[in-house]
Amino acid sequence: MADSQKKKKTPGKRMAPPRVRKPSMSTKRASDLASAGRHAQPIKKTAAARATSGVALENARLHDEIQRLLKETTQRNAELAIINSVQEGLAAQLDFQAIIDLVGDKIREIFATGDMSIALYDRKNGLVRMPYYLEHGE
Repeated sequence: MADSQKKKKTPGKRMAPPRVRKPSMSTKRASDLASAGRHAQPIKKTAAARATSGVALENARLHDEIQRLLKETTQRNAELAIINSVQEGLAAQLDFQAIIDLVGDKIREIFATGDMSIALYDRKNGLVRMPYYLEHGE
């Protein structure tokens, strides 16, 4: 090879080594955000599932509370119906047996039964009297 074909080195000048580029802050941040985006979906689904189950539990608790209050209200309405029957009987100036019949009929209606009685205890004589007695609806 001829000397002219050889690369000539210029004294004092060196060849620069190849550069390895370090990621900048913005590149690293973009990478982190992309990575977080891949994991964010399952986290959001888990949080949504937890929230949904919490709402379902609260709904079940509220349903039980509503059922309890409804039962209590129904019982109070039945008690008031009996009281109203007695008041109607008193307002109509019914005799005592008519009032007992009115109350007995109302209680039988509320409890939907054909078997019931109303007993009165005479403390003075030690006797029990049944002015209202139904067996099989008669």
